[in-house]
Amino acid sequence: MNAEMEPIDLFNWNELWEVTGPFIIMAITAIVVGTICITVLTTMKKGLLKDISVVLSIVAIIGISLMALYISAEIWGM
Repeated sequence: MNAEMEPIDLFNWNELWEVTGPFIIMAITAIVVGTICITVLTTMKKGLLKDISVVLSIVAIIGISLMALYISAEIWGM
């Protein structure tokens, strides 16, 4: 009656890697695209063109990151 119970593995490390892999790729992509956008925006003069570029760069970072997540999840799942 006093038998030791073995711990139950709720998840496997391989499963964790399969889930987090595409998110890691998405984060790296967002950092790279964000760095490029910041570099370009710091060289621009103040004005309407820079204001529009700031908004477009935010949209681009989000869009490219989601696209990277979608593509990496498709490739990762094979």
